[in-house]
Amino acid sequence: MSANNAANRLNISTFGGLSIRVGDEPVVGFASRKAEALLVYLAVTGREHPREALADLLWDDRSQERAASNLRTVLASLRKCLGDYVSITRHSAAVFPDANLYVDAAELERVTRGIQDKGGVFWPSEAQLLGEALDLYTGDFLSGFNIRGCRDFED
Repeated sequence: MSANNAANRLNISTFGGLSIRVGDEPVVGFASRKAEALLVYLAVTGREHPREALADLLWDDRSQERAASNLRTVLASLRKCLGDYVSITRHSAAVFPDANLYVDAAELERVTRGIQDKGGVFWPSEAQLLGEALDLYTGDFLSGFNIRGCRDFED
């Protein structure tokens, strides 16, 4: 893994739509919108998921065999586009725990959870931090980002 700096940080902006960038450059070449959706899901949840669960999440209307085949295509796309950031094994997929990653929704959640853990009482510097975190909210989560036939992901 390369050094953590802004030039190679994977930035996933989810408020008001979806933007995926490494540094200032948009990431292109995903096999489908479901590949983007899977990346967001892995990044936001921040944990490893079994392939079967991911296939069910994205292709709940397909047979297990067909869903697994579709997932292989999507995972190959993620590996090609963002191999330095994703861990893909025969059994699971995740974003590397030490990946140079920034997700706006995760940052907002981190800041608000920190304030909630203090019972809502905080210092002026924390108020400024909360204000900056709230500035991240530029619209609804994944507004305008839809994938057909994927009820579980939409939920």
